[in-house]
Amino acid sequence: MVENRSLGGQTPVWGHMIGRPPASPPVSQIGKYELLRKIAIGGMAEVFLAKAAGPMGFEKTLVVKRILPHLADDPKFVEMFLTEAKLAAQLNHPNVVQIFDFGEAEGAHFLAMEYVDGPNLRTLVRRSQELSQPLDPPVAAKIVSLACEGLAYAHEFQDPLTGQPLGLIHRDVSPDNILVSRTGAVKVVDFGIAKAANKSQQTRTGVLKGKLAYMPPEQLRLLPMDLRVDVFALGMVLYELLTCVRPFDAVDEIAVMQAIIHEPFIPVTQRRPDTPPALRDAIDKAFVDPSFLAEAKGLGLHVEPRPGAELAGVAAKTLATPPEVIAQMRELLNMQ
Repeated sequence: MVENRSLGGQTPVWGHMIGRPPASPPVSQIGKYELLRKIAIGGMAEVFLAKAAGPMGFEKTLVVKRILPHLADDPKFVEMFLTEAKLAAQLNHPNVVQIFDFGEAEGAHFLAMEYVDGPNLRTLVRRSQELSQPLDPPVAAKIVSLACEGLAYAHEFQDPLTGQPLGLIHRDVSPDNILVSRTGAVKVVDFGIAKAANKSQQTRTGVLKGKLAYMPPEQLRLLPMDLRVDVFALGMVLYELLTCVRPFDAVDEIAVMQAIIHEPFIPVTQRRPDTPPALRDAIDKAFVDPSFLAEAKGLGLHVEPRPGAELAGVAAKTLATPPEVIAQMRELLNMQ
C-alpha cells in the first residue's frame, strides 16, 4: 500500500502500488456508501475506502471522509466545512480530485470523493531520500506543472450563475496533497478544507503540524492571503522533488517559521547543480515575499511577484512525457 499524509495529519491510503483494493467485509454504511475499511484517522476525519453500488451490478470505488464527532458538534466548523465542500464540489478538472457528494447521514458529516490509484508526492520524496535518488528534473517539472494546471483552474473558477470569480485558494498545498496515479495522472486533493480547519481552534494544532514548511511569510504572519500562497507552496514542492530536502536546514517548527520569514533560502542549484535554468528561475520567483515587493518598489527595484504561470509553463523542453513519469515512479516504488 501507499500511505499518504493529508487532512489533519492523518495517513490515508489513496491508492495501491499493486492491484485494486482488496475485498473485505463492510465496516458500516454512510448513506448510500458502503465503507469497506478504515484506511486512516486524523485530527479532523476518519477516511474509508468505500463503494457505491447501483443497478445491474454497478459498483464504483471511492474515498469517504467522515468528520470526527467532536468537530461535528461544532456548528461553526460544520457550516464552514459544508460551505467549502459545496464550492470544491463544483470543480471539475483532470488535475483536481473530484468531490462527488457531501452531506450528513446517520448523524455524521462526510465527503465522498474520487479514488486515486497511486501514491502522493510525500511517498515519492521519502523513497527518493531512502535511495538517494531525487526525481529527474523533467519528471519533477511535469508533475508540478500538472498540479499547477489544477490550481490555476481553481484560482480562476467563476460562479456558473453570476460569472463572478470565487477566489478559491487551496491553502494547504504540500507533497501530501498531490497524488500521482499509476497511469501518470497528477491530481490535487483537499481543496478548501484547510480554510474550514483553520476556523476551528480544536483542529488548528493538528492541521498546522508538518505544514509550516509550505506556508509563505504572509500566511505565517497571519496577513491577508491570495492565490500566491499556493504558488509559494508549489515552489517548495518542486524544490523538494529536485533535492529531497527543503531550502533551509531548520528542523523544529519555530526554526522553520524563522527561516521562512527571515532567512534567505539555499539556492536549488547549490543542492542540485543540474537543475535547468527554467526550473531555477521558477522556484526563485515562487519564493518572492509580497512584503518585499512593496519594499523593492519603494527603492525603485523591479521584482516580479509569484507568478503561477512560471511554474505551470516552465520551458517545454524541461517537461517529461507521462510515460517517463510512470517509469520513474515504478522504478522508485518497485511498482509492477
